[in-house]
Amino acid sequence: MEAVNGGKVELYQVPDQPSDKEEAAEKPAAKPAHTLGLLTLDRQDPKEAWLIQSLLAVESDLKDLTEPMVFAVYGRARALPPYVGKGITRDNLLQCVEFITGACSCTVKEQNPGVDLLVRSDWETMAAQIADLFGAEEGNETQFGGEEFFPELIIGANTNTTATSATAADLRIFCADALRHPLGEIVRQYEQEHGVSIEVHYGSSGDLLAQIEIVKTGDLYLAADNSHFESATAKGLAEPSIPLASRKPVIVVAKDNTSISGIKDLLNPQVNVAIGDPEAGTIGRVTKQLLTASGDWEPLLAHVSDNGLQEPSADDVIDVVKQGRVTAGIVWDMMASTDPELKIIACPELDAGESSIEIAVLSSSTARKEANRFAKYVASPTEGLAIFEKQGFRLLPHQAADPSRGPVASTATQQTAIPTSADQETVPTPSEPASWSALWTVGTGVLAGLVLLFGITLFVMRRS
Repeated sequence: MEAVNGGKVELYQVPDQPSDKEEAAEKPAAKPAHTLGLLTLDRQDPKEAWLIQSLLAVESDLKDLTEPMVFAVYGRARALPPYVGKGITRDNLLQCVEFITGACSCTVKEQNPGVDLLVRSDWETMAAQIADLFGAEEGNETQFGGEEFFPELIIGANTNTTATSATAADLRIFCADALRHPLGEIVRQYEQEHGVSIEVHYGSSGDLLAQIEIVKTGDLYLAADNSHFESATAKGLAEPSIPLASRKPVIVVAKDNTSISGIKDLLNPQVNVAIGDPEAGTIGRVTKQLLTASGDWEPLLAHVSDNGLQEPSADDVIDVVKQGRVTAGIVWDMMASTDPELKIIACPELDAGESSIEIAVLSSSTARKEANRFAKYVASPTEGLAIFEKQGFRLLPHQAADPSRGPVASTATQQTAIPTSADQETVPTPSEPASWSALWTVGTGVLAGLVLLFGITLFVMRRS
């Protein structure tokens, strides 16, 4: 650990090729880009039961072994298979560190060994914060050490997790994945302006609602479909919601495309189409429901099977359209409205899927006053709504109204309710075990495309 953190071990660095010697001379000296931390766990500690169980699940036979184990945890809390007993050697550990910090040798995450640990660190928001501070351009990777980014995530030797655990958040928000980017920006802005701490849990709108019903904690709920609030209100889980913006499915093509004007054009044998997988994501389920109603689903599905792709999410659909692998795709309008490379084509068959995005204070909130203040901030035309609009969301007709009047009844009755993933199996979240504090401090992580920052934590499990 001392050798790695002190820069005494030569590890992979981002290639640096300055245009001339003068530029190289002016460039500031690079700081160590790799941070290695150590956290020792007692298998008999009930506060660490969740983390220990997760680590022992990395391989099927680990729970039967009693020797000490060392797990390398890196990136977004991905745990590698451990070194056990006599396998815990300097050479093995250095080889592991070299593998983690080396150049990528795979093309997809699944090709990496290990499994993901369940953490509540909001990596996407952290990535946006890093981009805000240091820029997202290549070349910044070696200019900053781990301590410049998120020191609260760095674990040092002999760390006392009780002393370094994060303080309790002032507000806890459950937010739909589709709203991650606008809410992340709103949260950062609100925290800076009001000096509060906000914890955000992301997931599908339906899964989050099921979680809220089980754990009965939290302060606010932000969903991408108004139908969830009808259920939340009926069950007494939330107060009346505040409509914020709306979204609907649309066809998306390259900016210069003139061959697509509606659903029927997608059936052209010369057109390759990408749609969402109805079994994997909301955009697929919504597309299937709408086009089944219009009689276009079966022909389109057959066409896609021969001339297209089914992708897990709307983000994946956009990617294959921009890569030129398909001619057109069906995604949410706000995801493409601000992209200069894409053109949106609305059509009647998909317009029926318009739904409102809303926010509500939860009945379980123990910080009702602060929760209402934040909800009004999100619904303010000059604050939260301005961020939604900037990121491509369409505001509702009443948005000019004064949000200071407080929560208003939802206008969702004018919208078409779209079923989401509420009917899928939901895994309850344990209620705040102390082991979360250990997970919260897992490491700084690899934020691909923004920086090359490797945070590596060795989790040592004592002999049972």
